[in-house]
Amino acid sequence: PLPPAVAAVRGWLQLAAPPDGDLSPAHAAAVAQQLAPLVEQHPDEFTPYLVRAVAVAATGNWDAARRDLLDGKKVYRGRGWPPPGGAWSLCRDAVKTPTQFLDTAVDLLWNFPTSSDTRIKLGDELLRRVGGSDDAARKGIPDDEVKALVGWGHFRQAKFHAEKDNRAAVLTHVRAALAARLPDLPVDKVRTDGSLKAWNDDAEFQKLYAEVEKK
Repeated sequence: PLPPAVAAVRGWLQLAAPPDGDLSPAHAAAVAQQLAPLVEQHPDEFTPYLVRAVAVAATGNWDAARRDLLDGKKVYRGRGWPPPGGAWSLCRDAVKTPTQFLDTAVDLLWNFPTSSDTRIKLGDELLRRVGGSDDAARKGIPDDEVKALVGWGHFRQAKFHAEKDNRAAVLTHVRAALAARLPDLPVDKVRTDGSLKAWNDDAEFQKLYAEVEKK
């Protein structure tokens, strides 16, 4: 069998470059299952925890991914946390609130060949947590950060729905993103975005942009 670190790198490459080009939940689950014995047989090795966490997140089970990282942190022997590397932000935010970790997980998965459906599902869950009636999901997060999570969360969802050419969903999320009134998310940010500018000549989008800019 391969050494744990080498096997973990192989798992990372399987996530980054799946055989058919798409990191499906099924493929991610297979990679996670492949790494499970490594975690069990080498509980003092951090890298298998990390790669399995990314694989599990790609299946949509972000909460289990966070638990993997928190378990891995207990055996991590590096100089400081988070460890350097491609998933440092995921490690960093594993020790924050579950909601903050979920936001970072969506961003990380965006850098892998995951489907828009996987990212939309996780993004919807994030928006329910930051914008819903459950105050516990926002506990420990400053109000200004919650507002930013709402605004940028909707902006990101708009981009994901643009991949599916879902005009109605794009409009809904763009409207909600601009309603957050974030200073670093003005109308021009939407107009010039490579994924969203296709609707610049759409009458409803133009009307929305004009209304926001008047306020």
